[in-house]
Amino acid sequence: LLTYLQSKGYRYQADPAQAEMVIGFLFAVNDTRASKSTYSRFGTVPGMTQAAYKKGTFLLTVLDSERQKVYWRAALQGYGDLETESNAANSTPMQKILDIMLGGFPKAGR
Repeated sequence: LLTYLQSKGYRYQADPAQAEMVIGFLFAVNDTRASKSTYSRFGTVPGMTQAAYKKGTFLLTVLDSERQKVYWRAALQGYGDLETESNAANSTPMQKILDIMLGGFPKAGR
């Protein structure tokens, strides 16, 4: 996530009190609560009966740190072989996922 946002001109600030925006995220695997949250916010939840793959959910929210106003919200659910994918050495697949979720997010300074 840091790498992706740096490519858009943002820089990391460890202290939330000093940051202009705060990013919250959740990763969940086969979590009913994540599916319910996704459905309540976006009106849909993907489904699949293939037992060979696990369903994963990634929720992302960008907040204005002063006003607690939501700038951006995105959710992604998908299926995959999480053991193989989590042990992958390169981060290219995750950068592609972030491009889907944050592709329209403005570059820094706009």
